[in-house]
Amino acid sequence: MMGGKVWVESELGVGSQFHFCIQLGAAKTQASRISSSPAAAHLRGAKVLIVDDNRTNRRILEGLLKHWEMSATAVSSGEEALTEISSAHASGHPYNLILTDMHMPKMDGFDLVETIKGQSHPSTATIMMLTSGGQRGDAARCSELGIAAYLLKPVRQSELREAIARVLNVHETFDAAPMVTRDLLVDERDPACSLEILLAEDNPINQKLATRLLQKRGHQVTVTANGKEALAALAEHTYDLVLMDVQMPEMDGLEATMKLRALEKITGHHQPVVAMTALAMKGDRERCIEAGMDGYLSKPIRQQELDDVLESYADRKHTSSIPSATPSTQESSVDAADLLERVDGDHAFLAELAELFRKDYPLQLMLAREALLRQDSPTVEKASHALKGALANLSAGPASRLAQELETNARSGDLLHAGSALQQLEEELSRVMIQLEGLQPGMAV
Repeated sequence: MMGGKVWVESELGVGSQFHFCIQLGAAKTQASRISSSPAAAHLRGAKVLIVDDNRTNRRILEGLLKHWEMSATAVSSGEEALTEISSAHASGHPYNLILTDMHMPKMDGFDLVETIKGQSHPSTATIMMLTSGGQRGDAARCSELGIAAYLLKPVRQSELREAIARVLNVHETFDAAPMVTRDLLVDERDPACSLEILLAEDNPINQKLATRLLQKRGHQVTVTANGKEALAALAEHTYDLVLMDVQMPEMDGLEATMKLRALEKITGHHQPVVAMTALAMKGDRERCIEAGMDGYLSKPIRQQELDDVLESYADRKHTSSIPSATPSTQESSVDAADLLERVDGDHAFLAELAELFRKDYPLQLMLAREALLRQDSPTVEKASHALKGALANLSAGPASRLAQELETNARSGDLLHAGSALQQLEEELSRVMIQLEGLQPGMAV
């Protein structure tokens, strides 16, 4: 009746611990404002601790939480987080929510959660785990540790808000609920966000795999076997997105896209086309963009990269009509619409993030270059991981993927290919910074 909770933890032959929590004063008032609907839960006033070693990631999360009128504090390590949690508990104002990164030096996210759970007076805060590189078994371990949500970075604004609303609502009502994941949020997504997708792919196995991945995410798929068939389908129907294989018989993806763009000069329409290709040579991405494609997915398709593309177009469909701007190489370096959605259209906040990244990324590049010279794979991996996360949060997909490639090469000890990936990353970062400047008030692209 007081909005509290009582529970017991008992171990045979050891003993029992009885616990209770009650909400007093402002905390109780706040709880009364939280809706019983997870999607509509009011977040105002909740006290949140952000734990992430990447400065850009911390600033983005701080900005979003403060925009939602939550009280956010950010720290850069697990050790700092433990100190902050202890201090908040001692002051009588404990945290309601902890958002922690998984991959951090010294003490990673799992170590932090285990330490919190093992304390004599464990924090009662709800814990969410964020990661830019999930591994098999991570979700199961999160569930075992009682973590309320497990999300892959970059986390979209709408996705993060929905997840926080859900876990805080469950914490307040004490209802049993499954761990919140991206798949759970996708399964319950508004049907209005479902995309009609045209898939142009000649390989039967690739067709089945891609169709399965797309349908599992709630999208409708039409399959064609080459560029000629794709153009015929587009002549009959407009799609939210075309996923176009580059190498196909009769008419390849590049030729089909160029013919499509030529027709659009007459109609004035712009059909989004994203390339899918196993080509990985330098310049392949640029050739796709020059042909008029809006984006680039490498094969084999990585589910997180696919999700980033799909969610970007789903967000555009949900909030506005598909943009008709003619794509360019610079536009492909940073997804401007997606980035502005991430910062809720706040150009001043975007300028602050860009300045943070401008100061940080040369240091990470220097660390990676010097580490390559001395064959120091762990340092290359650490620097590339930091860049990957920051770039993903800045909607710089191509650069983030190059950083991921560099990270993967370093982890496997393949420093020869790591050197090539680093060179491509440096070139792409120059384009990223040019476009970021163009998005800021008073600056020209």
